[in-house]
Amino acid sequence: MRHLLSAIVVSLLVVSCVRAPARFAEEQPRDVLYSGMVGKWRGTHVVADSNPAFGRFTPTDLVVVPAPDRDGLELRYRQTGGTNAVQQSLGHWHFALALDTAQMGGAGERGDLAYRVVEQAGGRDGAPLQLVLESARTGQPTPQRIRQVIDVSTGFLRIRTDVQEADGDFTFREAYVFRRAE
Repeated sequence: MRHLLSAIVVSLLVVSCVRAPARFAEEQPRDVLYSGMVGKWRGTHVVADSNPAFGRFTPTDLVVVPAPDRDGLELRYRQTGGTNAVQQSLGHWHFALALDTAQMGGAGERGDLAYRVVEQAGGRDGAPLQLVLESARTGQPTPQRIRQVIDVSTGFLRIRTDVQEADGDFTFREAYVFRRAE
């Protein structure tokens, strides 16, 4: 009887050890976002114009790498203007592990803007991931709400920014639309 009880206990321990790595190997929502974005991208930066039927379209390359300073992403934008002048900018994104909050900012900005993730769709079993983030910007003449919509799927990345002035509707401000360049 004692031998049988020992065999059962050892069997349970072996089964629990074999199953344990599966629990720890499950990807966190942020890992899905980060792994989907890291790489080289080529696309277009679209900026709203005073006439909504038109806009400015600028060819843009983007390289996304893990951020060296904190647990986040570094976004290196490179745009070629109409006079063949090259403009480069750097952004930093840092998301909470559960993808419920984020900090975003650029190298030349006074500080990161804190966002709340208000919607999350997909991102599991290879499905495209969509995040909708919102933040309030208070240092403006009139308060603004900023909405970032991020769509990531295999080979496609879109980052859209909408702005809401006072109590109005959100209006399109700019978007980056990319295809994977690798």
